[in-house]
Amino acid sequence: MNRFVLSSLGSAINALAVLSPVEAGKRILQLFSTPRTGRLRAQDREFLETAEWGTLRVKELDVQYYVWEKSGPTVLLVHGWESNSARWKVLVQRLKKQNYRVVAVDAPAHGASGGSEFNAILYADFIAAAAEKFKPDVALGHSAGGMALAYFLLHHPGILRKVGLLGVPSDLGQITGIFGQVLGLSARAMQAYAEQVVHKFGHTLEYFSVAEFAKSITADCLIIHGRDDMTAPFADAERVATNWVGAKFLATDGLGHSLQGETVYRAILQFLGT
Repeated sequence: MNRFVLSSLGSAINALAVLSPVEAGKRILQLFSTPRTGRLRAQDREFLETAEWGTLRVKELDVQYYVWEKSGPTVLLVHGWESNSARWKVLVQRLKKQNYRVVAVDAPAHGASGGSEFNAILYADFIAAAAEKFKPDVALGHSAGGMALAYFLLHHPGILRKVGLLGVPSDLGQITGIFGQVLGLSARAMQAYAEQVVHKFGHTLEYFSVAEFAKSITADCLIIHGRDDMTAPFADAERVATNWVGAKFLATDGLGHSLQGETVYRAILQFLGT
């Protein structure tokens, strides 16, 4: 969206927040939960067709998964916001060469999965279904996928031996606050949104914090984050690493938020092999 459209949308929501805070909160939650991109493109399908495709059923939604069969340990890959499982192409190729069995899932409203809205709790349910079926030893999550993976680990302790978090934001409140500033949303509108989060999910915005989740998770962890990440603050990764006992930390330069590079692939393979 261009700046004029964003400003107009923010102004409309601010006006609605005066007349009907509940409706404004619902509108903001829907806006923050609806991806604009991330469905499969032709080039995504070309790569993903090298895998076996299948679906799982979670809360009346189809969860699309992809499996590259090998005889080694199973690695589960969890992509981020406005993306899909094709983002793992190069890493999948590296893992296959090392004989890992690779499973990837598409998030709600992303890739070939069902749904029209995304949230970390529902994505964690997708992860749980995949974990139950494929029994992975390790899972790797990028961006919002890493946040959903941490939420999954918090509620399913002992399922995974190792986890990797790549470019993961820590606090939902901080991230949505940034979106609110971009839209020019008023304090009244953001309060209405915060109240709607509690109503729908039973938790405050402050609850959804990977840094806080980390204090209760015991799986071995590798955290990779770019110093030049313009989406998820580098300080987020530092806080998560501080709270996650024994976590390994790799800071990168020049790879931004996507973290697609040989330094990252080598670090992941080394982590999996230890």
